Amino acid sequence: MKLARIIAIAIGSTLIASCDRPADQTTPASAPTEVGAGAADASQEPAAAAVPEVPENINPAVVLEVSPNPLELCDGSKLGTVEVRWDVTAAAPSNFSIWVAAPNQERKLWMSSKESTGNNKTGDWVRDQTRFWLVDDKGVVIATTTVATGACADQAPAAPATPAQ
Repeated sequence: MKLARIIAIAIGSTLIASCDRPADQTTPASAPTEVGAGAADASQEPAAAAVPEVPENINPAVVLEVSPNPLELCDGSKLGTVEVRWDVTAAAPSNFSIWVAAPNQERKLWMSSKESTGNNKTGDWVRDQTRFWLVDDKGVVIATTTVATGACADQAPAAPATPAQ
C-alpha cells in the first residue's frame, strides 16, 4: 500500500515537472497562432488551435486591458486593432501567456512573456466580442477581458428628410 502511494507521488511529480515552460520564453505575435508555431501574418485570419479548458481564479489585482474598448469600426469593416496592456505584478508568475478567441472560435495562443508589465498591439483581426485570457505559469486564468464595438464618434446622425414642396 505504501509502495503504491510512493509510486503515484513519483509519477505525479514527474508529470508536474514536465509541464514547466522554458524560462526564456517570450513570444509576442501579431496574430494568434497554434501552440508552438511561429508568429503569423497579422493580415491573415488566425488558425484555430484546440486547447483544454483551464481553471479560472480571477485576481482583481491583475490588470488585463484592451484599448480602445469599445472598438470603433467606422470604415465598414468588422475587424480592428487594439492595444493589450497587462500588469501581473500582484500575482508574481514567472511567466504567463495571453490567449484569445473570437465568438464561436476556439481559444488560441496570442503571446507569452516573462515581463510583469507591458503592452502589445494586435494585428487587424479583433472583432466584436473577442475575448482575451491571461493565464499564469500554473495554467490558471487570472484575468480576462472582452472587446466590444461601439458607435463611431465622428458619425453625425442622419439629417431629417425635408418634405417635398
